[in-house]
Formats: sequence, C-alpha cells, structure tokens
Amino acid sequence: MPSPAEPPAGSDPSPRPFRGFFSPRTTPVPDNFFDEVLPELLGAEVKVLLYIFRRTFGWKKDRDNISLSQMVSGITRRNGTVLDRGTGLSKASVATALASLASKGMVKKTVRSNPETGHQPTTYEPVLASEGPLVQKLDK
Repeated sequence: MPSPAEPPAGSDPSPRPFRGFFSPRTTPVPDNFFDEVLPELLGAEVKVLLYIFRRTFGWKKDRDNISLSQMVSGITRRNGTVLDRGTGLSKASVATALASLASKGMVKKTVRSNPETGHQPTTYEPVLASEGPLVQKLDK
C-alpha cells in the first residue's frame, strides 16, 4: 500500500498546476453531509459519496448508473473530452467505500444485468430522508 505522500497507482506523477475553482454552477450537497456525516467518514468514503452526489444531484437526478471504472478513473467521451477524472482511488478502495456507505445506509445500490449483454453498470443513489428537519407536512 502506498504511503500517504505517494500518488495513487496509475496517476500522473507530475500534478497539473491548479487553476482555481470555477464559479459554482453547482452540485448541491446536503447540509447534513457537512454538519453530521463528514466527521464520521473515512477519506475514501467522502470521495466516493461526493462522486455519487455529482453524478446524481449535479445532473438533477435521484440515481445514476455508475461503473466502478468510472468511479476510479472518471469518464472520457469517445471524442477525447474528459467529463471527470473519477475519485483517484483504487478499485479496491472504491469497492470498500461503497460497501461501507451502503452498510451505513447512506447509499443504495441496485445491481443490474441484461440476459443479452450480461452485467451492466450498477445504479447508485444517495439515501434521502423521508422528512428532513426543515420539511413540514401540511394537512389539506
């Protein structure tokens, strides 16, 4: 296992200079992620959960079909356009983080397969509270 100072296997050893953050366009992250959940998570769990938030909430979806390779390395279109660079974690780290997030009730996973094509990317979705602290049901 590499030390914390070593770059992940397969990563570019010479990092690109950081250009700065873009003005938010934005991927919503629930406040209780920061207020309640963040201190309880390991670094890999944070990366994986934020990646799932981006792929779901960032694209105005409740769930998305995401492969392990996308979480590890990101998504590059056929024309070479890089949509994202993934989590930067190893496949084993992503799988462990996903299992942990699922066991903590933070992420729901639905395994998909097709009789003709076999295994399909798994569907992941953040588990939403049925009623948040600011939600109030109104009687009609």
